[in-house]
Amino acid sequence: MDVLGTARAYIKEMVNLAGPQMKVILMDKETTTIVSCAFAQSEMMQKEVREVHEFFVDGIALSAPLFTVNLKHIYDQTFNVTASSFLRIKQALVALLLSQKKKPLIRYQRSSEDCKRLAEDLNQVMRREEGLFDNAKRDAVLLIVDRSEDPVTPLLNQWTYEAMVHELITINNNRVTVDGQSMVLSELHDEFYAKVEQSIVAEGDHSRCLERVRSLINHPKTTRMNALRLVLLYALRFEGNPNNELSSLVGMLRKDNDAAKVVRALLRYGGAARRKSDLFGEGSTMGMTKRFIKGLKGVENIYTQHEPYLKDIVENTVKGRLSEQQYPYVSGDVTGGRQENLIVFIVGGATFEEALFVRSQNEKRMQGGGGPAITLATTFMHNTTSFIEQFSQPQWSR
Repeated sequence: MDVLGTARAYIKEMVNLAGPQMKVILMDKETTTIVSCAFAQSEMMQKEVREVHEFFVDGIALSAPLFTVNLKHIYDQTFNVTASSFLRIKQALVALLLSQKKKPLIRYQRSSEDCKRLAEDLNQVMRREEGLFDNAKRDAVLLIVDRSEDPVTPLLNQWTYEAMVHELITINNNRVTVDGQSMVLSELHDEFYAKVEQSIVAEGDHSRCLERVRSLINHPKTTRMNALRLVLLYALRFEGNPNNELSSLVGMLRKDNDAAKVVRALLRYGGAARRKSDLFGEGSTMGMTKRFIKGLKGVENIYTQHEPYLKDIVENTVKGRLSEQQYPYVSGDVTGGRQENLIVFIVGGATFEEALFVRSQNEKRMQGGGGPAITLATTFMHNTTSFIEQFSQPQWSR
């Protein structure tokens, strides 16, 4: 699957069908961005387009395997997707499936009501509008998961090119602005913060992590965002620890009046009570084995110890090990048969670290590694700031 190539092909065909004469493209506010991600202005001018006014299209293809609906705020005060956002997400996913000519088997995260409802509604659309899917292949699985199952990855400093640019400058639909100049990206940090973040998530030594976090909070050069980020990671990692010192750490953030509200909101959104996965690998034999082996071998790069939970989900899906109890098929779908494509849709946003994992899996496949082609789709591409901003919204401040 190539969502960017498909978007380009559709726009090319639309322009070519209009004939060789001068053309006018009418676009609404949303799809101006969609077209600009698919084509540079110079390319469009070569097609004899002389005026750009503003048409409606759902979703933005950021690269061949990466697709976003570009909805930043989708939740109500109960952490459920709002009705308007839900409709837009559903329409964007239907458009994605039709553009790729796929009629997939649908699996969803059982613990998420939003994922379940979206999966069932999409299944109904495919059955009700069967004529639209006449030429669609059934060689794909659409797996719908919830961001709240892994709230850790968006909080970490990202150590890849795209992810670092997004973290430091912010990528807005493949576009960055530096010194007043806007540039399109198509296919820097303080190392101490990253070391502590990675040790919180990967090591799990409470006393050692607590000491490091306290030290950094008290450091005069630690920014508000970095201090809050570390406390949020600590809150998630040691939520069930009997020696938890979260309240004292929040108290140390004296200059941040909203810190306590943000911490409470994050734990309501993605704390242990809401997550069904063993995010830190403590409860499973496999998780303990991985940590033991990593301890024996050592870590080549301290900044990349953490691996997103998406990696486990994708690898288990490809190997046929993903629990049908936790990730069931929509009623009426049948299992079995070789699936050439896997579409993972994350409700609540994805990160460029996860996009890099998907890209690396596709590259292995191209080199003969086997497995399905993977597409990552999501509601929004988050960096730490945008992810934390959600929990500062008034409706969650209680």
